[in-house]
Amino acid sequence: MMQQTIIEFVDKEITSWGGVSILKKMMDASGFSSFLDTLPLPKQGSNRGYPLTQLFLLFMSSVWCGADRFAHMDITRLDTSLQRLYGWGRMPEHKAFERYFRKFDIPASHAVSGGLYRWFFNNLQFDNFTLDIDSSVMTRCGEQQGSARGCNKHRPGRKSHHPNMAFVSEIEMVANFWLRPGMPTRQTTSRPF
Repeated sequence: MMQQTIIEFVDKEITSWGGVSILKKMMDASGFSSFLDTLPLPKQGSNRGYPLTQLFLLFMSSVWCGADRFAHMDITRLDTSLQRLYGWGRMPEHKAFERYFRKFDIPASHAVSGGLYRWFFNNLQFDNFTLDIDSSVMTRCGEQQGSARGCNKHRPGRKSHHPNMAFVSEIEMVANFWLRPGMPTRQTTSRPF
């Protein structure tokens, strides 16, 4: 027996980003939103600045919705359903994120990411995990910050970064990432046969 589909109009706004409600429920239930207030986040320079928690939650929601550059964040900014879901009076445009994220220097990034990782791993409920550690070489062209000449088998003599990465296999999570300058060249000595 076929069910009849009912088509009707409603006065409620709809959004194509409805999955963000699941993300928000998870963050509220885990206490993540309130935890953000305890992190040593760089302070806003303007008294008109947005609350730091709002910037982080909207950034995470935008990435959840597929934003992979700052300009894409305006898609979620213009969605009034998301604005009401979070209870925000106004939404920042993508330039507010660009200005704020420029305040993160290396010490601030380490302090914030360290706090986030501690919170995350303290709230995981499992008793055994595997830590996979790997490294790579990333060739750099031009003058990227932190790149240096080193051992680069793909392009010898070129500047590179030598990242170390640690993964937790069971939850498919990056546990740590360290972007080091180019790997030092290996000292080889020729020995007679």
